[in-house]
Amino acid sequence: MTDTIQCRWNLATTVEEFTALQPEWETLFNSNAAHSPFLTWGWTDAWLRHLAGPHELRILEGRDESGRLALLLPLVKRPGNRIPWINTCGYGPDSSDHLGAIHRPELHRNLPDLIAQGIASSFKKDQRFCLANLGTLDQLPQNIASSLGRSRRRHTIVGLSPCPATQLPGSVEEFYLGLSKNFRSQIRRQHRKVLQAEDTAFRRYENLNTEAFVEALIRLNRARLAAKGDRSSLEDERFCQFMYDATDYMAQTGRAWMDAVESDGRIIGAALNFIHGNTVSYYMGGIEPENSGLSPGNALFATVIERAIQEEFQTYDFLRGSEPYKYRWGATDVVDVSINVYPDSLVTGMIPWLVDSARIAARKLGRRLKSL
Repeated sequence: MTDTIQCRWNLATTVEEFTALQPEWETLFNSNAAHSPFLTWGWTDAWLRHLAGPHELRILEGRDESGRLALLLPLVKRPGNRIPWINTCGYGPDSSDHLGAIHRPELHRNLPDLIAQGIASSFKKDQRFCLANLGTLDQLPQNIASSLGRSRRRHTIVGLSPCPATQLPGSVEEFYLGLSKNFRSQIRRQHRKVLQAEDTAFRRYENLNTEAFVEALIRLNRARLAAKGDRSSLEDERFCQFMYDATDYMAQTGRAWMDAVESDGRIIGAALNFIHGNTVSYYMGGIEPENSGLSPGNALFATVIERAIQEEFQTYDFLRGSEPYKYRWGATDVVDVSINVYPDSLVTGMIPWLVDSARIAARKLGRRLKSL
């Protein structure tokens, strides 16, 4: 138990209860600069409506003695299995990183115990959990698992996801000096090329133009990945609708940077970033393959990172994926992990835990052998 606060726990299980939480949710989110933008109410709302699939809401609320909201853990129950999983809202291969609990900043040290306390107070002991995409700051996932383990629940750490991030210095000049000489020269050349090209310019979109920006982003992201022989997540119409709604919420609340390169009035490069606290997070971009010679993608990164430094942000987060270009911009790995938590029983706990542990060990061995 925590020595800071003893919470009273409640589960919001209906859309009406979730909607009613919005004002308190946003107040709690804004109280902590360390929160990920993917924990905002509007992002969660868009994910639930478009990407969650069949589910039942299980939003865990922790309130102090005065009734004020202190902690939220957004969860959903996935039906269909004999023993359903409780999952973190926002999980999935393409939607969100850095998930977890929304909480007052002074509760961070006691967060693992509070989460364990809330789960023990609000869920049956035979329930299974997957707490997905948890940041590893202060070993948070391991400490959550340890706190839950005191009730004899086994766990596995799964899905290690590198999220490269660049620590921003105090000046633009210092930032460029930290890049390799060749890459620094390349970026400056590409940036000048956009500025000097006829009828071509950078444009920063505002919240009244969100729909036009997202429409262009979808078109460009599809085109860029198709040119590489890959398939964009935005080929899925559900994901497109999610992007329209989630980006509109982020823009209306001042959390979205929507930047583009336009040529003859047409967007040929787009970059969508989200901001909160001291961090700018790059979420998605795209370029027209036929304009790749102009390098609007790198030019946009340079523009956005320079603005982030000038506005005194401290981190530029490239989010999930270890694509080589991120490291050329000075990024180093920050890792998200997920934890599976099992009941204290033979059939629903011990056996699934042994099976999942064996699978994880086999995958690790396969990766080692492949690297030899």
